[in-house]
Amino acid sequence: MNNNYKEDDYLKTSHYEDKARSEEHPNFSVFSQDGQSYFALTDEAGNIVLRSEGYATESSRNKGIESVKNNKDDKTKWSVAERMGYFFIVLKAGNHQEIGRSGSYKSSEEAESALSSYLSAGRLVALHGSPTTTVNNLTAGRADSHNDILKSEDKEDDYLPCKEYKGHPVNDKVNNVALFKHDNGQYYFALYNSEGDVKIRSEGFETAKNRDQELSGVLKYHNDDSMYNKLQKGKYYMMVLRNDEGTEVGRSCLLKEEASPKENGHITPESKVISTKVVSTRRVSVTEDDYMKCEAYKGHTVTDTKNNIALFTGEDNQLYFAVYNTDGTVRLRSEGFKTEAGRDNELQAVIEHMDNPSMYSTIKKGKYSIKVLKDSIDREVARSCMYLEE
Repeated sequence: MNNNYKEDDYLKTSHYEDKARSEEHPNFSVFSQDGQSYFALTDEAGNIVLRSEGYATESSRNKGIESVKNNKDDKTKWSVAERMGYFFIVLKAGNHQEIGRSGSYKSSEEAESALSSYLSAGRLVALHGSPTTTVNNLTAGRADSHNDILKSEDKEDDYLPCKEYKGHPVNDKVNNVALFKHDNGQYYFALYNSEGDVKIRSEGFETAKNRDQELSGVLKYHNDDSMYNKLQKGKYYMMVLRNDEGTEVGRSCLLKEEASPKENGHITPESKVISTKVVSTRRVSVTEDDYMKCEAYKGHTVTDTKNNIALFTGEDNQLYFAVYNTDGTVRLRSEGFKTEAGRDNELQAVIEHMDNPSMYSTIKKGKYSIKVLKDSIDREVARSCMYLEE
C-alpha cells in the first residue's frame, strides 16, 4: 500500500470546516494537522462535500486532489460504503482506491438519498456539513460526528473490542491466561498482566485447538520486546506481537502515546528495544468476522458463467460472491456487503487480478493456509478457503 495514503485515516468532519481555500485548486480547502496534510472538496458556500485521509506530504496530497478532480464527474465512481454500522458516501479512482469520503449516515437509505441528490444536482452540493438551507435535506439523517472517524481498534476485523477480553476466569494461572468462547461462536484468549489488565488479546478461531496453537507462540515470545511492532495512529498505538516467522499472534489494546511507562507486564512506547515500524491493519487470522465459513459459499447458482461466479445473499442478509473452480469447489470467497454497489466494486477487482499469481499472499496457521487476493494497491479483495499444507 502507498505509505502516503493510509486506510481510515480520516479526521472528524468538523476538522475540515472553515479552512482556507486553495488558490491552486478551486473548490478545495487544504490544511495540515499533526504532521499530516489534508484536503476537503467543498461547495460554493464552503460546506464539506468530501474529506480526505491524511497524506505524509503536501505533494502527495495534491496528487489526491487531482485524482478527485479527475473522477468526481463520473457517476460510476461514487458509491455508499458501510463501516462499522455507519454509512458513508465515497469516491473511488479507476483502480478502486477510495480517494474521499463524506461524513457518516445512520442508514444506507439516507446515504443513498444524499448521493442521489448530489448526482442529480449537476453542481457541487455538500454531502455533510454545516446546517444550511442547501444541505439540511442531505444531512438530516447523518450520524453523530464522532462516528465520522474509526479508531484503530474499531477497524480490526478479527479482534473483539478490548472490553470483551476483560475479566474472564484465568485458566492458566502460571501465565495468567484466560480462555473463552464468545457469543459469536469463536474461541479467544487473553493474557493479563500482574494487575489484571489485558496485555495481549487474540483474534477469533473456529476451534479451541487452533486458538491454543496460536497461544503457544504468544507464551513463547510475549516477554521478548524485540518481537513486537508498533501500530501507530495519531496519538494512539497498539503493540503487535509476532512469532519467529513474522506472523502476527496477538496484539495489545489501544493505548495513548502520552501514557507514562508502567511495569509489571505493561507494554510501553518508551521501551527502547521495541520496533516502531508501522504495520498494516489487514487481517491475518484463519477466522474472519466479515467472511462466512467456507461451507456457506458452496453450491450457489452461477450468475457469471464466463468467470464461474455466483452472487448470493447470506443468512445475515449481507451480499456475497463466490468464485468456483471448474470442479465446483470454492476458489475465492468475498466478505459481506450491505449494498450491491459495494459488492460489485470488489468483484471487479477480483476478476481483474484473480488469474495473476503475483497478486496473492499466503496466511499460514500451523499446517493450514489461506490464499489472499489483493488488488493493485495491496487491498485485500477476496480469499480462499482454508486448506491443509502438504
